[in-house]
Amino acid sequence: MATVEEALALALDHHMAGRFAEADILYGRILDVDADNPHALHLHGVLCAQTGRLDEAVPLLRRAVRQNPLVPDFQVNLANAFRAAGQGADAVEAYRRAVMVAPERADAWNGLGLSMAGLGRGEEALRLYQRLLWLNSDDVEAWIEHGLRLRRAARHADSADAFRRAAALRPAQVEAHGNLALALRDLGQPDAALRHARAAVALAPERPDALYNLAAALETLDRPGEAVAALRRVVRVVPGDAEAWSFLGGMLRRTGRIAAGRDACDRAMALDPALLNALVNRAIVLQDFGAVEDGVRQNRRSAALAPARADLHSNLLLSLQYSDRVGPADLLAEHRAWDARHGRPWAPRPGWCHPNAPDPERRLRIGYVSADFGYHPVGYFLAPVLPAHDRAAVEVFCYSAKAREDGMTRRLRAAADQWRSILGMDDDAAAALVAADGIDILVDLAGHTSGNRLPLFARKPAPVQATWAGYVGTTGLSAMDALIACARHMPPGSEDTAVERVVRLPDDYVCVLPREQAPEVGPLPALANGFVTFGCFNNRIKLSGPVLALWARLLDRVPQARLLLKTHQFDDAGVRAGLLAEFAALGGDPARVDLSGSAPHFDFPAWYNRVDVALDPFPYSGGLTTLEALWMGVPVVTRGGGDRFCARHSVGHLTAAGLAALIAPTPDAYLDIAAGLAGDLPALAALRAGLRGRMSASPLCDGPRFARNLEAAYRDLWRDWCAAAPA
Repeated sequence: MATVEEALALALDHHMAGRFAEADILYGRILDVDADNPHALHLHGVLCAQTGRLDEAVPLLRRAVRQNPLVPDFQVNLANAFRAAGQGADAVEAYRRAVMVAPERADAWNGLGLSMAGLGRGEEALRLYQRLLWLNSDDVEAWIEHGLRLRRAARHADSADAFRRAAALRPAQVEAHGNLALALRDLGQPDAALRHARAAVALAPERPDALYNLAAALETLDRPGEAVAALRRVVRVVPGDAEAWSFLGGMLRRTGRIAAGRDACDRAMALDPALLNALVNRAIVLQDFGAVEDGVRQNRRSAALAPARADLHSNLLLSLQYSDRVGPADLLAEHRAWDARHGRPWAPRPGWCHPNAPDPERRLRIGYVSADFGYHPVGYFLAPVLPAHDRAAVEVFCYSAKAREDGMTRRLRAAADQWRSILGMDDDAAAALVAADGIDILVDLAGHTSGNRLPLFARKPAPVQATWAGYVGTTGLSAMDALIACARHMPPGSEDTAVERVVRLPDDYVCVLPREQAPEVGPLPALANGFVTFGCFNNRIKLSGPVLALWARLLDRVPQARLLLKTHQFDDAGVRAGLLAEFAALGGDPARVDLSGSAPHFDFPAWYNRVDVALDPFPYSGGLTTLEALWMGVPVVTRGGGDRFCARHSVGHLTAAGLAALIAPTPDAYLDIAAGLAGDLPALAALRAGLRGRMSASPLCDGPRFARNLEAAYRDLWRDWCAAAPA
């Protein structure tokens, strides 16, 4: 008979050659003869682990370690078996023993870090990876793993450095370039992100994760068509990838193919009914079709599936604003629920006080927070205010979470005293930055819209916090002190619809920078056309059933008149067909409706030269859309009243422009006003010719006047805080 050593050598040969069954038999025979042979115990345990028999592997490896605890391989492989078996705490202890025996073993440090991270001990895991990289600074895989840990901890700059180091060590490493692309995207460096994403795809043209990362980089650069091409390659390689189908659905929508986007989201949900991204994207495409309540249901499901995701809960709140089935009390309750889940848990500890000097008359530091410092309504509302601020009274800080800068971003940056990027910065770090800057009044410009930083406000980094211009009413946030409005948007008696103190400005709640590239106001189209064109350029989701029914009645009332509806959703044939079918079902004549899709940003105002009278939707009124119509000489007919902030946008704007006669108290009055304008073309032409001048001379375009009023509101809030501050 062969000696134990010879049998062990033969078993190991079988093992290394992948002949596991033969090796298994031989290891067993050796242990029958020499039950405590440490090498046979160890190798048999490794084999059992390799073949998925972890319940056998762990006892064998334990016995090997007991026989010789100073052999590093024994300790490491026992730890590996614990980790594979989901016994995280045991794995941590075993890896600790391994690094004590062999502190130079990078794989032991790596396993210890992975096990600690699996137990939720992320900070300890990061420290261990730092130790691992100190031991072996050329370990590409360790740098990548360290970068992933840093990214999960929202340390995006450090994460990018780790991936950059990995890519420098091994330029052909796909994971290094792909992950570096994601980290650079987090940091707001989309062009650099795209370069590394393309490098990863060049190295592995059909690798799904590389293509996915490329699509993500293209999305940030607003190149959805190219992202679609990359994602189609992903689903061709991996047709069962639900995430890729969901992402494809979102990008198809961005290219105007909304029905195709819905189909892709449906495919994703068929593969994974609880996939959050698919639910979110499907809610958006449903709203693009005007299906408000279906969108609300999808958003509610998303928020329920991921109760820790504040952004998904915010999506629900925003979608509720469009629903006429939800009253003010329900809206308030839903916003309070957001605060209970995502706001109050982050409140400062009781008794904590802000260190700001409570001097009621000193120069104030005002901080504006937004992801929309650009060509966005917030940008147009802020542009006349920032340069008009009295620098003797206030110092202006802007905290930007915008991924891509544009011409408006640069204009706003130039008008601020200090500009801070908080893109990719977690809420704790952003709050610490605001506190370190000594901000006295922090102003939210987003509410529950996309990219909001309300969890930052929940941490109360500034003594006074206010919401203004970016949302449509209360945030529900108990840490938000004030809601800046006007008497039209928040009429007396509406205070109980907000958790914040309502601060009313004397004119409108915003002023606006009209588009400087807007063309001159053209002649009244009806004079050349021989018929009146009513128009609305608001989002499809605002065109509710009651709105379309009222407009159908208007076309009956004004023979030969046409209705021009323009919004980016009408790029899609399915959305167009759905709108026309709904209009017909409500008694309208679809042959008298013209639908137009998207237009380049700077070309959009020129479309108002095709409209005689603009029609405002409800319950969600037009905001910047109404202001742009007025600037282009087009009167806007709106419903008065309304039970929520967003229902009163046009009421506020028309009142500030001196056009209260266009505000209708009832649906019948709405028809009377619109038909009356259409019935007197000379008067309508005269109104058109003078509207831009009227608006230009009104408070709507008076940045200095608005800034003084806003500063007075800030000063009142500050004085109240000073009066209440502890001595």
